[in-house]
Amino acid sequence: MKLLPVLLLLVGLLAAASSHHLHEALSDEDKQRHHQESEECIAESKLDPQILADMKAGKKPDPIPRELHCYAKCILKKEGVMKEDGSINEDRPGRSDAAKECEDKAKPASLAEADQCDTAGKIMGCYAKNHLIPKF
Repeated sequence: MKLLPVLLLLVGLLAAASSHHLHEALSDEDKQRHHQESEECIAESKLDPQILADMKAGKKPDPIPRELHCYAKCILKKEGVMKEDGSINEDRPGRSDAAKECEDKAKPASLAEADQCDTAGKIMGCYAKNHLIPKF
């Protein structure tokens, strides 16, 4: 799967893309919350934090580790983009048309057969490709 764009910007605490407009600056409180969520998701996904540091420095992991996709899943769930069952929270406030399009493309045909980490990776890849992830 070609998800390099997703992984380059996961460092920016990915899920903010679906709930914040690009032109709106994140508050210090939001930045702190996103940082805390990122730390929690690094632990949950067992992602080597050096991978995120390398990505921030412009180094792309090859191959892309599964843990990075699972990190994206954790972030998306914490931000309310993805529900606990892996489905997309289509009723969340501030959902842009572009985010909806990305989520619809990544939506699995069957939740029973879906891999939540892969789905999250696809969503984040689309967010990154469409410049929906704010930098902070």
